[in-house]
Amino acid sequence: MPESHARLAVWKLSLLTLAITLVVWAFFSWPLPRYIGRGVPTAAHLEPVDIQPMIPGDHLQFMYYCWLAGDMVAGQTPFFYNLYEFNTGNDRERFEPYAYYFPFSLIYALAAGVFGRAFGWNLTGFISLWLTYLLTWLLVRRWTNSELIMAIAALLGIIIPFRWINLFGGSPAGFAMAWVSAILLGVDLAVRENRIGGGVLAGAALLMASWGDLHVFFFSTLALPVWGAVVFTAKTDFQWRRSASYFHLVKALLPIGLFIAAALFFPLLMKWLYSALMGAAPVAHATGPRSIREIMIYSPDWRGFLGLNKQGIASHVYLGGGVLLFLTAGYLALIRHFCGAWRTHGRNVIVLTLIGLSLLVVMVLALGPRGPLHGLFFESARALIPPYAMIRQPAKIFCLMPSLLAVAAALGLTGLVQGIGIAIRVAAPVRAWIAPAATGSRPRLHETVAAFGGLIQLQAGRVWTILVPVVFAGLLLWDYERRVNPTISLLEKNQAAYAAVAADAAASQATPRALVLPLWPGDSHYASTYQYFASLYRVRMVNGYNPFIKEGYLENVFRRFESLNQGALAEDQLAGLRDMKVRYILLHENLFPEKVSPFPVTATLGALLRHPSLELLKQDGSVWAFKILNTPRAQVPMVPTWDILFPARWFEMEKAKAERRVTVKASPSASGGAFVTLTETNASLRTPPARAVAVSNLHWLVRARGQGRVAAELWVDEQPTAIEPIGVEADDWIWLNIPIPAYQGLATLNLKLALQTGAVEFDLSLLTAGAWPMLNPGESVTLPAALFFHAGHIDLKSGDVVFRPDFEPYGIVFYGPKLPLPKGTYEVAVDFTSPAPPGTLLGEVNLDQLEGGGDNLNVPIRAGDPARGRWRQHENLPFNLALVYSAGADRAEGAASLEIQHLTITRLK
Repeated sequence: MPESHARLAVWKLSLLTLAITLVVWAFFSWPLPRYIGRGVPTAAHLEPVDIQPMIPGDHLQFMYYCWLAGDMVAGQTPFFYNLYEFNTGNDRERFEPYAYYFPFSLIYALAAGVFGRAFGWNLTGFISLWLTYLLTWLLVRRWTNSELIMAIAALLGIIIPFRWINLFGGSPAGFAMAWVSAILLGVDLAVRENRIGGGVLAGAALLMASWGDLHVFFFSTLALPVWGAVVFTAKTDFQWRRSASYFHLVKALLPIGLFIAAALFFPLLMKWLYSALMGAAPVAHATGPRSIREIMIYSPDWRGFLGLNKQGIASHVYLGGGVLLFLTAGYLALIRHFCGAWRTHGRNVIVLTLIGLSLLVVMVLALGPRGPLHGLFFESARALIPPYAMIRQPAKIFCLMPSLLAVAAALGLTGLVQGIGIAIRVAAPVRAWIAPAATGSRPRLHETVAAFGGLIQLQAGRVWTILVPVVFAGLLLWDYERRVNPTISLLEKNQAAYAAVAADAAASQATPRALVLPLWPGDSHYASTYQYFASLYRVRMVNGYNPFIKEGYLENVFRRFESLNQGALAEDQLAGLRDMKVRYILLHENLFPEKVSPFPVTATLGALLRHPSLELLKQDGSVWAFKILNTPRAQVPMVPTWDILFPARWFEMEKAKAERRVTVKASPSASGGAFVTLTETNASLRTPPARAVAVSNLHWLVRARGQGRVAAELWVDEQPTAIEPIGVEADDWIWLNIPIPAYQGLATLNLKLALQTGAVEFDLSLLTAGAWPMLNPGESVTLPAALFFHAGHIDLKSGDVVFRPDFEPYGIVFYGPKLPLPKGTYEVAVDFTSPAPPGTLLGEVNLDQLEGGGDNLNVPIRAGDPARGRWRQHENLPFNLALVYSAGADRAEGAASLEIQHLTITRLK
C-alpha cells in the first residue's frame, strides 16, 4: 500500500482535473466544441465524424426529461407532472413521481436556461466527465504514491469507449457512471480506515445512481460485496480477535445499507404518493423479464474486447490489446518485485489478482448469452438474482469497468515502473566489476566510473518512471479516441408550426393539445423530435416516447388513431380527439419511414389537406399544423392531385405463406434471386398482412409467368373475397393487376393465390394505387416530385420538393417509384432549381436496381446544368431512382438549397 506523503490539496486537484478533463473532452468530441451552442452528440463510433440536422434519438428524450425537471423547479410545470406527452385530456392523470435524473437534470436546466439547450446539454456531459475523473483520481491515489500514475490511471475512468458511447448516445448511464468511482472510494475508506464518512459517500453515490440510471445502481450494488472483499485484503490493522474491530467496520459500512434501503424505498414512496393523490394504484407498464432471444440481439461477442468485431453492440465492450498487455506486464513485475518482501508488499499482488478476476467476471457477464459455455454464467446470474432477468443489454455491466480498470492500472503501472527500476540497478554490480581493474597510473578511475554509473542509474530510473506511464497514456488516448468519432445533431431553436398551435390555443384561452404524426406505438425514437418541439412551446401531446409503455396506450390511442398515419380521419375518431380536448394535428413530413404507411407521406398530407374538418394552420418547413374545426367546411380547398401512390409494401412470393407443396427455384431474372413454382392443384401462396386505408384504385401487382389458371382471394380484415380466376399464359414474366374491392377505413389486406390448373410461377407482389403506365417505345411519363418518398418538404404553391442544407441530412433524401418498367432503354430527366452558383454539385441521382434488373445509373445534379441519364432495363422489375443530397455535406460552407420539380421517364427503345 502507498505510504503517506504530501499530496495535492482538493481545490488544486479539482482545478487540475477540470483542465485535464477539458482537454480530453475536446480531443475526444472534436468537432463538437465548434458547435457547442447549437449541436449535441448523438452517437460515438469508428466511422468518420458526421454532422446532421435534428437527429431523433435517446439524447432528445433524455433532454426532454431534464428540461421537464427544470421546468418543475422553475414553477412552470407542477412537480411530478409529465404533462406534455401521452396526455389524453386529463392533466391529473399525468402525475408521474420519480427522481427525474437528479442532479444532472438540474445542472442541464440551469445551464440551458442561461446559455441554450445545446450548450446546457454539452456542459452537463462535460461535468459528468469531470466528476468521474476527479473521483477516480481520489480513488486511485489510495493505491499508488506517484501523482503521474494517479493522473494517467484515472484517465481510464473517462476515456474507455463504453463511456463515450453511452454519453454521446444520450443514455442516462453515460451520466450516472460518474458515481461508480465515488461508490468504490467510499467503500475503500469505510473498510480500510473505518471512516463513517466513507460509508456516507458510497451510500449517497448509490442513491444518486439509483436516481440517474438503474443499470448503474443495480450493477454497483452487486459489486459492493466483491469490492469490499478486495479492499479488505489490503486492510493491515484488523484485529480478528477483537470485537471492536468488527464494531468499527460495521459502523462505517452501516450508512451504505441505509442509503441502499432509501434507494429501494424511494420507488415505493413514489407509488404510495401516486396512490394517495390519485386514489388508485399506478398504471402498470407493459414489460417483464427479457427473453434470451431478445437479449441475444443486444449481446456482444468476445471479439469486441479486442476490436476484431467492430459491428453493432460489439464495439461497446472494446478494451484493446494495449491496456491488457500493460496490465499483464505490470502484474508480472509486481510479483517479481514483491516476491522478496511478501509480508510487507504481497497484499498488492492479492488485490491486483482479485481485481483482475473481477474484471474477468465483468467481461464474461457482459457477453450475456454469447458468453462461455453458451452463456452459462449469465444464465446462472439470472437464476440467482431475479432482477437480472430484466436486463436487456448485458454489456451495461461495463459501467463498472472504467473505475475497476483505473485501480488495476494504478497498481500495475506502479509495479511495472518499480520493476524496471530494479532492472536498471544492475549498474551497481557492473561498477563493482570495473573498479578493481582501474589501477596503476590512473588510481581514481574506479571512483569516476562508479560515480558516472550511479548518475546513469539515477537518471535512467527517473526517465522510466515518467516514460512508462506516458507511453501507456499515449497508446490508450490514440486507440480510444479514434473509436468514438461523434455524430452531431444540430438543434432547431424554434418551430413555427408548433408555435402556431400554442398561439392559436392561447388566443382562444385553451390549452394547446395535439396529436403528432406519424403516430407510433409509443416506443419509437422518432417521437423524441416531437418531445423536443413540444417542450419549446409546452404543447400537450396525445403521443410521446418512452421505452416502457403503459397498458392501454396501444389499444386506446395507437390502434384507435392509427389510420391518421395514412390521412384517414373518421367521424368517430374526430369525436374521440375532441373528447380528449385535442384541437390540433401536427405532421412531420420528413420523419415518415416506410414502416408507417404503405405509401409516401404525400398520400397522408393530401388526405389531411382535403379533409373538411381540418384547416391548415401553419407550415414551417417539414412540419404541418392542422386545426380541428368544430363544423366541417362546405368547400374543400384545391389541392394538387397525387393519384399514383408508390408502394412501400412488396413481398417476395417465395417467402410467402404456402399451402401444399411448392418449389422455390433460384434465378437471376427474379427480384430476390429466386421465385416459387406452383404445380400441384390447390397449392397456394398468401402474402403477409399489409394495413392500408381505402384509397382509389387500390390494387395488387403480381409478377408471374407460366401456363395455367389461378384462383385469387382478396382478404380484407380476414374476410375473403373471391374474384374471377386469372389465366396466365406467358413464357416470360408479366405483371398481373388484381384490384382490391372497396372497403371502409383502415384494414388488414392479404392476397391469396391458389393454382387451379397447369403450372404458374410467382416472383413478387406489390401493393399500390393509381394508374402506372407500362411504357411503349417513344412514350414517357412525367412524375411530380411530390409523388416520391422524400425528406425535405413540399411547397404547396409549386408542388416542388424542397431540400435545405441546414435542415436535411446528407445522404438519400428522395427515392421512388419502386414500380416496374418493361424491358428496354430509358432516359430520365430531372427538372430542378437551385440558387447555387452554376456548376455547384448539389447531389446525384442513382438507379437502385434489383439484382439483374438493369444497368447502373449516376446522374450528377449540378446547378445550371441539365440532369439526364440513360440505362438499359434488362428485366421488367421495379426500378428505384434515389437522390443522394450532398449540398449540406460541409455545413460550415453554407451550401444552397435544392428544389426538385418533376422527373420524366422516357422509353427510347
